[in-house]
Amino acid sequence: MTPNKPRDDADYFRLHVEASLCIWEDMLAAYTNHGRSDFSVAMTDEQHAELADCWENRGTVEMRHAAIDLGPHACAAWDNIPEEDRELFVPYDWSFVPWFVNQVQWHPHSSAVYLLPSNLKERLADEAIVRRGREAVLRGVK
Repeated sequence: MTPNKPRDDADYFRLHVEASLCIWEDMLAAYTNHGRSDFSVAMTDEQHAELADCWENRGTVEMRHAAIDLGPHACAAWDNIPEEDRELFVPYDWSFVPWFVNQVQWHPHSSAVYLLPSNLKERLADEAIVRRGREAVLRGVK
């Protein structure tokens, strides 16, 4: 895909599939390893308990379908990150996606498997500020 070429339907769908696969990979890691990888965003005990409870009550198939459904939402959230801040969230699958999955509110006993917070865009902007500050500290900039 060239930068000036509009995204066609096949490319758009492909990005949703990639996002869903990354989400599924992260959900599996979070569920089975509780902490994911050393390179990833940590999940709190409460977040892990919520995910595990949902997984145990709904089963793997329904959780995989949730990952599929979340893909387009992750793409939309990624598109809301200003270009100058995207570097703060790479690699996409080990940095952005775990952050995104941590925003999901899992519901093991309701009709909806998950809910996304209505202020996701604001949370993303806040996270960019935190990461920008962390980067500045690591570089020794005040």
